[in-house]
Amino acid sequence: EIRNRGIDLGLNYRNEIGKLRYQLGVNFAHYKNEVLKLNNDPNATVFGFTTRLPAISATRAGIPIASYYGYIVDGVLKDKAEADAAPKFGTYTREGTFKFRDINGDNVITAADRTIIGNPHPDFTYGMQFGVNWKDFDFSVMFQGVQGNDVYFLFGNFAYETQSRGFNSYADILNRWTPENTNTNIPKVSLDDRNGNRRPSTRFLYDGSYMRVRNISLGYNLKNILGVEQITS
Repeated sequence: EIRNRGIDLGLNYRNEIGKLRYQLGVNFAHYKNEVLKLNNDPNATVFGFTTRLPAISATRAGIPIASYYGYIVDGVLKDKAEADAAPKFGTYTREGTFKFRDINGDNVITAADRTIIGNPHPDFTYGMQFGVNWKDFDFSVMFQGVQGNDVYFLFGNFAYETQSRGFNSYADILNRWTPENTNTNIPKVSLDDRNGNRRPSTRFLYDGSYMRVRNISLGYNLKNILGVEQITS
């Protein structure tokens, strides 16, 4: 059982100043998605699609459908002292690897430390249209945007943590952790990823907000030049 509640607003204005005609339109939409119930178990969870990695989304009562699910990364462990004090993932938590947040407070990083880390649903969407006509010329532009949603960069686990598989990596891996470069958010290069840096986490979560120009058009009516009222095909 799912509930969606929201609002949609649209405003349009048209006017003329002599031979100049113009129009302006804006729209705004907001909705809140919430899962009310999956079944008779209030703690039931349905996990999203998985491949060679654990699911990156989860659906349960009280949160938006398909919320991002994983570990919270609290930076890269700069040195041995930080690694010794950090919650442990087996014996692989060492300097240059990620520090994952210990959600349940047992000082061990396990699947129990996964939590909701992001929301794919935007806070709101919006758009604006502007058009103007003068004599035989016309011009219009349309903007469209989304604000407040998260996106998960699934390819990142291949681009950053698979140096033994022959994939190209992004240039920012040159800023990886080394004993001489400890002030970085890129962990050290690893062929086998024993610390689980590839696991679904906030490392691969990005702000999906954007605004773009969706369309621009400039036109001229040729009827006066061609001496015809309309052209058909």
